[in-house]
Amino acid sequence: MPPGKRLAALSLLLLVVTLTLWGVHPQGSEVHALGHIVLGRLNNDSSTCMDFGWEALRAGKAVYETVLFQHVAKFQYPMSSLLLYKVTVPFGLYGELTLKILSLLSFPATLLLCGEIFLLATPLKKSLSPSEKVLIRVWIAAVGLLFYPVTQASALGQIQAFLIFLWALALYFWMRGGERLSGACIGLVCVFKPQLGVFLLWAALRRRWPFFITMLGVVAITQVVTILLFGWHNEIEYLAVISYLSHHGEVYYPNQSVNGLLQRLLHTGDSLTFDAVNFPPYNRIVYLGTVLSSALLMALALLLPMVRRWRDSTLDFLFFGLIVTVASPIAWEHHYGYFFPAGIYCIAVFLYRGSRALLLGLEASFFLLALSIPSLSSLANTRWSVLVSYELFAGLVFLGTLAFLANEPKELDSVRR
Repeated sequence: MPPGKRLAALSLLLLVVTLTLWGVHPQGSEVHALGHIVLGRLNNDSSTCMDFGWEALRAGKAVYETVLFQHVAKFQYPMSSLLLYKVTVPFGLYGELTLKILSLLSFPATLLLCGEIFLLATPLKKSLSPSEKVLIRVWIAAVGLLFYPVTQASALGQIQAFLIFLWALALYFWMRGGERLSGACIGLVCVFKPQLGVFLLWAALRRRWPFFITMLGVVAITQVVTILLFGWHNEIEYLAVISYLSHHGEVYYPNQSVNGLLQRLLHTGDSLTFDAVNFPPYNRIVYLGTVLSSALLMALALLLPMVRRWRDSTLDFLFFGLIVTVASPIAWEHHYGYFFPAGIYCIAVFLYRGSRALLLGLEASFFLLALSIPSLSSLANTRWSVLVSYELFAGLVFLGTLAFLANEPKELDSVRR
């Protein structure tokens, strides 16, 4: 099947299922999120907590002690994230407005960029006519509009919408051989989400020194500027925040991580209501399960591509980045927006090579990752609560399928052309 028809079938099927789910549960659907984006009625998910951090900083107080540990707001971002406020506030762009603008701009930019990623990745790019390329871009944009983690990130006014764009841009630069630019993009992601700093270890093990040096440079410069502007105390205090988050995690059902799954299975708190100031109590089983699963996933991400000698460095890059997301103690639904650019790349690459069954598994997991099924939350306090973590399991299936496909031969299968 030609790539355009394959993408058209995927987007149309996604549209039918999305509209069906919307009819069953209008709130919390892709359609609901898209409505907020189109009307410009974005939420203030990130700015709410960042505003408290900024005000504490301006008052000369210890930021995390004042905001997070005093249960005022869940300001979990590193101090470097407030550089955004430092730059924009003097121009009259207060935090909420800045983040909404970033979300609104990042959303279409990501959709357009993913079309270019597909066209760059497909082995048939030279044989596609201009009209076919336009249609492919349109169908990919349609899939992106219906990919819930991406639309939800924007609808929430989340900084994550901007980070998804940076992730897609890092992928695009990597595909074009621009390792330095790719490393710079991941370094910028670390300004807000420092857990991606482990990419430095990945790059060192792979001896990708241009990526490593540029990423390290961006991280180092932003941290030095942060310390000079905001002081040492808050920077050091963030280490306590990281420890606290790893020991507690989140019980609210959109936390699609192993930690979230264990919290719900052990009933550590109310998983149907988001607590804006408090975290669930420490639970030894949840903590050990989180640490062990994260360590296992990280070891797999670092070692498997090396042991299996993957030929496609882009797959190695994506595999590691996605596992870092899944292995985090707190992985909200919108964090799974990273799977959209990755899925587009993988579909383009494997559409004409490898096992049909594996390709179907990849597409099925990608399809499930795109969906919002809020009605499943009703199972959170039942024996079927494991089904609430469908994004987690879909992500793991996607990664497992990717790992098997990564060793498939690169030659096109003439029967499937």
